[in-house]
Amino acid sequence: MRRALTCTTSLVALFASIALASLASGCTLYFGGEQPYDDVYYPPDARPDYPDSGPHEPIPASYGFARCEDGTIRHVQLPSLPAGDMPGHGAGTLAGTCPQGCRSAVAQCASPYDCAQADQTVCNAPVATGPRSTYQGQTCSASSVTYTNTNACGQVFPGGTCSCDSSGHYACSAASDTAAVHASLVGKWRGTVTPPDFASPYQITLWIYPDGTYWSDCASSSCYTAFYYGGDGPHPWRRINVLSTTDQLGATADIGMFYDHNIGALTSLFVTNTTLSFTLYAAWFGCSQPFNVSLTRE
Repeated sequence: MRRALTCTTSLVALFASIALASLASGCTLYFGGEQPYDDVYYPPDARPDYPDSGPHEPIPASYGFARCEDGTIRHVQLPSLPAGDMPGHGAGTLAGTCPQGCRSAVAQCASPYDCAQADQTVCNAPVATGPRSTYQGQTCSASSVTYTNTNACGQVFPGGTCSCDSSGHYACSAASDTAAVHASLVGKWRGTVTPPDFASPYQITLWIYPDGTYWSDCASSSCYTAFYYGGDGPHPWRRINVLSTTDQLGATADIGMFYDHNIGALTSLFVTNTTLSFTLYAAWFGCSQPFNVSLTRE
């Protein structure tokens, strides 16, 4: 960064011994002039700047969340939404259990201390199946229509077909089995993220829930956050939505990264009983920086 100090005649005298030849009344003295490295590319910031966190009075909670881990519900209250990480595993007050297991990683409470509906959501959220066509349920204008799905990087994929039912409304079906991909993703994963050359590979854990929400965390000291951008921990905006899948190219999906509603794109997503791999692109940076992720089921 360039900084400038405007000189007066008195400053000229003061710095005469340093730069006599270049200073005169009314001149400008520059610190950090042009150097060969001034235009060197630096990797994008993974986190926003945080204010100084000196001692402060406690701030009343403004947000509440119910979170589910291994069937156990905990409540956390926050004064504001963090720009990055949410509280980690085990944080919060024990609030109950989901008898049939967790359906969602997290749900926002109606108020900081009213989480009854959020508790129901983490236990009973609908299972993710993929995107719902905007034609679904609309009044028919033709016997059938086809639709496409577009990921966050602008790539277009077959979506499905909607046929006119006996009530005169469209009933839609997906062109590929995105519901099966969602079902296969559910579970706990651990492995390696290989980022672009501005960072070194690092280890992460990734829990994916039946409703498509996920809970990611760094598992090594060398990473900023599991997916480099956004933050760790669960949030309702952190969700995977599988858009299309093929045997040859794998699946593609959108992934919520939380901060400022940023959405990433997952491509070449392949999942088996024991392995999960995909490439992540930060769509808001032009989809030009691949993060390759290779995980094993825990």
